[in-house]
Amino acid sequence: MKRRDAILAHTIDRLRSGVDQLFFWVLLGQWLFAIVLALAISPYSYTGGVRSLHFHVKVVLVFGGMINTLPIAMIYFRPGWWLTRQVVAMTQMIWSAILIMVTNGRIETHFHVFGSLGLLALYRDWKILPTATVLVAADHLIRGVLWPDSVYGTANPEWWIFIEHSGWVMV
Repeated sequence: MKRRDAILAHTIDRLRSGVDQLFFWVLLGQWLFAIVLALAISPYSYTGGVRSLHFHVKVVLVFGGMINTLPIAMIYFRPGWWLTRQVVAMTQMIWSAILIMVTNGRIETHFHVFGSLGLLALYRDWKILPTATVLVAADHLIRGVLWPDSVYGTANPEWWIFIEHSGWVMV
């Protein structure tokens, strides 16, 4: 019995370390994709006759790099660790929020959340899914109140829309 448990633990550890390596590339790829997307959609904003770099581009360049720093460091130094998985899950959901913001709440971008949950399921660890779900629900609630057009694409969404979106994520 002990040998079987040791083999199972070793196999799960290798699997989770491999998924961490996958997320290393996913996080870097999302960052590059978000930069290209922000530059393609709205590279500049205009205040009167003054042209400046759009807020979305700045967020993707600076904040995107900042949020990738911790999970990439944890993947490098502690692959397979439970906290690494949690940090990767949170970062992945933050990337969903950033991409939704960059596209001004286009519904197609919300599907990034579902793809992210599918990738996170590769860890074979149910404990990271509630973390990801709560983070998405909190993002939709907070941004829905403070900056609704960045998440829903309209300035006056129905009051219950965050419940609908959260429900789809929970299912």
